[in-house]
Amino acid sequence: FLVDDYDNFYFLEMNTRIQVEHAVTELTSNIDIVEMQVKIAAGKLINISSETFPLAHAIEARIYAEDPQNGFMPSAGKIYSYSEPVHPKLRIDSGIDGPAEINADYDPLIAKISATGLNREEAIKNLLEGLTNYQIAGFVNNMEFLSGICRHKDFVRNKISTSWLEKNREAIINQINQRKESFSIPVILSFWLTSVLSRKNSAKLWQWQSDRFRRNNLSYSVKLFNKDFLVEILFHDTERIKFSLNKVSYKINLLKRRDDKISLTLNNELYEAFVSKAGNHEDMVSISGLEFRIRPSHYLPEKPHILSDGKDQTIGLAEITSPLHGKIVKLNVSVNDEVRKGDSLVSVEAMKMENRILAPGDGFIKDVLVSVGDQVSANQRLITIKNE
Repeated sequence: FLVDDYDNFYFLEMNTRIQVEHAVTELTSNIDIVEMQVKIAAGKLINISSETFPLAHAIEARIYAEDPQNGFMPSAGKIYSYSEPVHPKLRIDSGIDGPAEINADYDPLIAKISATGLNREEAIKNLLEGLTNYQIAGFVNNMEFLSGICRHKDFVRNKISTSWLEKNREAIINQINQRKESFSIPVILSFWLTSVLSRKNSAKLWQWQSDRFRRNNLSYSVKLFNKDFLVEILFHDTERIKFSLNKVSYKINLLKRRDDKISLTLNNELYEAFVSKAGNHEDMVSISGLEFRIRPSHYLPEKPHILSDGKDQTIGLAEITSPLHGKIVKLNVSVNDEVRKGDSLVSVEAMKMENRILAPGDGFIKDVLVSVGDQVSANQRLITIKNE
């Protein structure tokens, strides 16, 4: 649209389909837009006046299968656990209601969460509460990033512009990472331990003889924040766990567990979180709107999309793997081709986005393992580069 010096609006294009953000209009007007469309198509009259619209504010956030810390790259895969928040000021529009597979051939939109309030601040507060209590375990999504936006003072005060997100993306991500790094390690591990020790196979795994037991010298070595932690179990029964971390003892009392949501006290402090599997031998603890991935130390992580047998990627052998599920739409090199650092090697299309994979250094193409049109999975080998 155009706006002249007298604030007159001139629309250049009208899109008559329902917009993704139509929930905001419906929440602030109490009008079912789809119902109105059907009535209009049927030739019926509709009676809407300005008095129909209540004084309210609404805001909508789109939950996407994408990784904000990796340039918003699509992250299709399996959802192992799914739980929507319940709140009188929230509306959820989603095509899933439980574990599911998100295919790279389709749009990365998973769900829309909308919140209402008497004003902008209240609507944002309700939205943040909804995001904090939303659980999607599996591939990386943008919920932490959405929560980070809601916490930013400029956003709350409406001091934003169309370029605001681009300018503040790194600051938002850094703030999220700082919150995660300062979060209590014992609290995170207490939820993981409660989940692990109560799984169906735990009795068989540890050969417990009854519901109540004692066993000494039981320990877990786990990796969190790329650091190893040794957790020693001092006592465990159906509702209580006593463990030691860095020679400090902690007491867990399980209060309630419903599906993946756990309520417990740690040293008499109350906490709630979601715990579920997340793939790649990892479990995910979702607490206070933050996601923490934990895995046993003896499992190796998935390989990054560039592997090198030398510290400098301009020497040695580099195996290029796909960073995501998708389809090969461009292949720019052949065996024995010479490439320079930054050259585009191959493009993988996922969720309507074309993702170029660049050469990490100078060299020659040793192997090309895919063709245009091939469907590839995350971490699948595509190309090998050799510096001779």
